[in-house]
Amino acid sequence: MIRKELEKYIGKIVSVKLFDDKEYTGELIKTGDKRYEKVLEFCCVNWYFIADKYGECISPLFRTSHVKTCRSAK
Repeated sequence: MIRKELEKYIGKIVSVKLFDDKEYTGELIKTGDKRYEKVLEFCCVNWYFIADKYGECISPLFRTSHVKTCRSAK
């Protein structure tokens, strides 16, 4: 998936299917988000993850190249 397309969903509730066919549903977060900067300060730029409704990370960190599909979950 291309970055421009994926980034339309940042901050929204989505279902993301990764290259290993595992699917995660929650809020799409990009590394560098101010809410997570203390936790992810070591992390690379332009990586993403899915957070649940409590803000907990429920997916592995991934890049756009790892995404097979991304769609709105609502």
